[in-house]
Amino acid sequence: MPPKKITPDTEIQLKELIDTLKTKKLGRQGLVLAVCRTLFYDYGIQPGANTVHNLIKQGSMTDIHSDVQLFWSELRELSKVSVNIAGVPEEVTSLFSTQLHALWDKAAEQAHSVFVEAMREIENERLLFNQRQVEAKQTIDVLSETEGQLRSQISSLERQVAELNSKQEQYKAVCEEKSHAEYEKINTLQTELKNREEKISELIATHEQRLQEEIARSQSDKEYLNGQWKATNLQVENERQNLTQARADFQLAIGALERQLQASKLVESQLRSQIQILNKQISEK
Repeated sequence: MPPKKITPDTEIQLKELIDTLKTKKLGRQGLVLAVCRTLFYDYGIQPGANTVHNLIKQGSMTDIHSDVQLFWSELRELSKVSVNIAGVPEEVTSLFSTQLHALWDKAAEQAHSVFVEAMREIENERLLFNQRQVEAKQTIDVLSETEGQLRSQISSLERQVAELNSKQEQYKAVCEEKSHAEYEKINTLQTELKNREEKISELIATHEQRLQEEIARSQSDKEYLNGQWKATNLQVENERQNLTQARADFQLAIGALERQLQASKLVESQLRSQIQILNKQISEK
């Protein structure tokens, strides 16, 4: 007949009993003996070290095994007393003693077998735990190395961002300086052009005044005056052409400056894009 097992209802009742016994402060051995007696006498279950340990959750398996063996020793001593009762036929006492000792030997053998199996399981679990601990340490080492690499990459990216920011500031300063210089150049060209226009206007006014004075002084010398007039007109026309060329040169200079400003803005935009990409890589790390 296979040994009885603890049912869920029985386990609940045993745990309630164990909680009550723990309040009496019997100690580990007293608690184990009380649980063994309850299992054996009240429920007909042969107590084993693994079963008792799972119920009381105290002590080591070796100590629990010793306490269970003490219970079986006590049971054998009790069996010796019970078979020496006066008035009981010798055949009955002999049979009872033989059966009880056989029961005790079988229970002790089974308890020892359960204990050995439990110790084997514990050893297997210990070995598995050690293996998992080694694997966990290896994993931690790999993660630590990966973390170090990531930190190094992040530091490198941060340095690159700092360098790009510095370059951007330097380039911005250079662009502002160049822009200021170009604006100054434009202002200078505008001032020169204005001065040349004023001089040309003054020259035209002076020539016109001179011609008028010469015409007033001498109407007889028309050919001379006509020649002078033509020469003056030619000079004025030349000055006007020079002024037109100066204006064209000024427009070309302004166009070139505007293209330089556009190029500077494009480079600045590219630098900003690179900084945004690096910042994104840092946040992803």
